[in-house]
Amino acid sequence: MPDRFPTQGGIYTQTETPARALEKGKSMYTPAALLDGAIKKLTDEKGEIIVSTFFDGTEALAIEGNRLIIKVDTDLTCSILQQRFAAEVADIISELAGGDTRLTPEFISDPARIARYEKSKSELSGYSFDTFIVGSSNKLAHAACVAVANGLCSQGGLSAIYNPLFIYGPSGLGKTHLLKAIISMVENNRFDKKVVYIRGEEFTSQLIEAIQNGSQSEFREKYRYADLLLVDDIQFIAGKDSTQEEFFHTFNALYESNKQIVLASDRPPKEMATLEERLRTRFEWGLITDIQPPDLETRMAIVNAKARTFGLELTYEVSEFIAASITSNVRQLEGVVKKIAALQAILPQSTIDRSIAERAIRDIRQENPGLSPTPDLIITEVSSFTGITKDKILGRSKSKEIARARQILVYLITEMTELSLPDIGRFIGRDHTTALYARDKIRGEIQVDPELAATIKDLKKNIRNR
Repeated sequence: MPDRFPTQGGIYTQTETPARALEKGKSMYTPAALLDGAIKKLTDEKGEIIVSTFFDGTEALAIEGNRLIIKVDTDLTCSILQQRFAAEVADIISELAGGDTRLTPEFISDPARIARYEKSKSELSGYSFDTFIVGSSNKLAHAACVAVANGLCSQGGLSAIYNPLFIYGPSGLGKTHLLKAIISMVENNRFDKKVVYIRGEEFTSQLIEAIQNGSQSEFREKYRYADLLLVDDIQFIAGKDSTQEEFFHTFNALYESNKQIVLASDRPPKEMATLEERLRTRFEWGLITDIQPPDLETRMAIVNAKARTFGLELTYEVSEFIAASITSNVRQLEGVVKKIAALQAILPQSTIDRSIAERAIRDIRQENPGLSPTPDLIITEVSSFTGITKDKILGRSKSKEIARARQILVYLITEMTELSLPDIGRFIGRDHTTALYARDKIRGEIQVDPELAATIKDLKKNIRNR
């Protein structure tokens, strides 16, 4: 990813060399810029021959804590750099970075360590604001995310307008891309910011594990001391009492410390029926913005952009046909282009025509026919939602709480699968009359119990979005 730095007038840019910025007292935060600045200053002081002899082939991989991790080709060069240049490089990069933090270089040549850092970099490399196609359906969400990233990268700090930033919309439209674009920009520009990204379901799983291991304090420290907390699929915490309680206090701790919170969901807070009211109101304190399915022109731009990453050139007719055929899911659009690239590699014809596009679309639709929940998937969500283990739900206990979870499970299986009552009975270890009773009991109660109806609605949405 090229070096980029926040500016007041635009999204991000780099118009100055690190050395010139240093002369003006500006801070340069990316790993590559810090190393380039150090090499430039060392070259001015020691001469090009000496510096190029040892620094050729070096690459700044990451900033980890107070260390600038620098890749070196050989063990010998690594040792020389650490002994002869480390102190001087530390002085230069600390001055470049600005602030009170002192950075030190760590030169590494171990292939395994280098591979780990390069893998970490590659995981975010595809997620940037550059690679996000902006259209009328996502313009506000994109602009808000850019504003959040710029606020975190600049000295001006955060704006209460965007805290928290809550983005919602159907699956596959780019919410995760925008969250990771924020992360990519912040991590490339502000080594001093602690960034934490988590999915709602993983937050619950980690909390349960912390409770079981007695490590709640470590769990809280991880989240409550973040400078930027991003939670994807936040809807999965709705209805989970312990998770909501923990997240409430995490939210308060961060908000009161003026730390940035970014949340993404498949629905707005007001439609999370089993979300606690105190969380709902907090989610609505900042900016709420949605992402809608892209229009035809935006879909065509997405198709063409993805095609270029595979070295493909699509005619207007082909890209329009793909965009008109896949209307509501960006991931499927990208999947079609990827399939076309694979087909072109194995088919003798070199021209990508409509017939190849039709075949790619047909294959994608066969591979992604839509979510057909299985009983295992449903019980996983019921277990996560209620906090009752699968073994207990399928066990012999007749306690009120467990029996209720079992009845909800049966009702959802009857509503969301094609299984017969005898099959459902076998799945829960009972006969079909037990399954029939459970189904009818929940079916009747949701007609008169709004809270239960809301719980069922949330469960269904969560299951469909797994």
